[in-house]
Amino acid sequence: MEDFKIYSRLLKTCPSPYMYGEVAKNEDEIVTDFIIKDLNDKTCKLLNVKFDDILDKSINDILPNVIDKNLKVGQDKQIYIEKLDGWYNISCNSISEKEHIIWITENNEINNLRAIQTLVDAIPDYIFYKDKESKIIGCNKSYSKDLLELDRSEIIGKSDDELPVVDVDCENYRIKDLEVIESNTTKTYYEQVTLNNNEVIHLETIKTPLLSSNGEVLGLIGIARNINERKKYEEHLEKARSEALANIAHELRTPLNLIFSSVQMLNHRYKIVNNKTNQKDSRYLNIIKQNGYRLLKLVDNLIDSTKLNYENVEFNPQNYDLVNFIESICESVSDFANQKGMNVIFDTDIEEKIVGFDLDKMERIILNLLSNALKFNRQGKDIEVAIKDLDENIQISVKDEGIGIPDCEIYKVFDRFKQIKNKKVNSKVGSGIGLSLVKSLVELHGGNIHVESELGKGSEFIVTIPNTICSKKVDILDRISFKEKFVQKIEVEFSDIYA
Repeated sequence: MEDFKIYSRLLKTCPSPYMYGEVAKNEDEIVTDFIIKDLNDKTCKLLNVKFDDILDKSINDILPNVIDKNLKVGQDKQIYIEKLDGWYNISCNSISEKEHIIWITENNEINNLRAIQTLVDAIPDYIFYKDKESKIIGCNKSYSKDLLELDRSEIIGKSDDELPVVDVDCENYRIKDLEVIESNTTKTYYEQVTLNNNEVIHLETIKTPLLSSNGEVLGLIGIARNINERKKYEEHLEKARSEALANIAHELRTPLNLIFSSVQMLNHRYKIVNNKTNQKDSRYLNIIKQNGYRLLKLVDNLIDSTKLNYENVEFNPQNYDLVNFIESICESVSDFANQKGMNVIFDTDIEEKIVGFDLDKMERIILNLLSNALKFNRQGKDIEVAIKDLDENIQISVKDEGIGIPDCEIYKVFDRFKQIKNKKVNSKVGSGIGLSLVKSLVELHGGNIHVESELGKGSEFIVTIPNTICSKKVDILDRISFKEKFVQKIEVEFSDIYA
């Protein structure tokens, strides 16, 4: 009791509001109750109460949400106090086992933001502030009323998972918040939210650290903008571009067919007249043919890419032995690989696997990946093609020992019209459509594809498709016709690789 009197006399002169009392806490040192035994005039004035009215009462009766915020002994806590309509720093320090002091100081850094609320409310973008624990400490009218249709008081002090917004990855939001706070850098994110009225909104959100006057990170400021109209415009623009490319591609098919017919007729004529072609003429005819195939590959990729982009492509899965199918492709490609001083090695942990897949589409996938491997592999190195049975899925991998892909470029290998920048290889080796098309064809099978690569050591493309069968049976005649066209398909697919 004597200690209490000594502390009381000392603390009465303190300029900061405080409460002195007996505390109850759990094993984690989190305060569960606080019985007020003393306080100074500053506290009475702040809370607008009389000394005798709150003496021996629980802090829960005066400030009900302070204890609810997991106030821990020895730590500061930023808390929005509804009764005071402001943000305060609350700290609890021990004097003895039961006797503690709770300090209450106004958080001017955060409350200063509230002083410009009128200005912020006039901004149509959705603006919000969060503390270091990803709790919302403020927002503008657009964020509360237009986006969430809530009063500001229903939002303050809450995290994203406590807000009435559906179909939102709150954990991902929290991780992004921490990225900004811990790195002390501004970041831009593109997000999609579904509101309670089922309206889907695409947001461009800029998050930047919220700093104190001395540079300490207090939390973050977020500015989100509804980009639904921009998305519609971009989709319209992309559709117009794709349609234009598809039309150009279709128009190119006619002259290409005439070129191929002319080359075929010239070869036939030379054989009839001379029983062989002149070596120089033969070389020129092969150049015309190869570059014609190269252009045909680009045309086909453009057309198929456009169809896939708008889900306007035929998908005809059949039950077929995937192991035999891919092994046959590898055998057919081996001669071409040998000409470039490489070997195609096929490996499988299963001898036979009947799976439902589109034969034509799967052929495009494997040929494109092999073409890519041959293009970037080193002479004398092997290309490994492997199949693994993963029970629910089948895994197909194509691995080379080539130049590899830089870490800063690997994320865009499957983007349409994107080419990887590497000083060791000519940047004009492809159109940037092939791998994007492969990804779409794999997804058409209900599968996925990813790449693992190390610069200077090679790349491995890994395809995973469901281990399922379909009701449609294989048409043997179709398969025979399929094989007859295979040689030309290899020539087309590998036309941009020069031996």
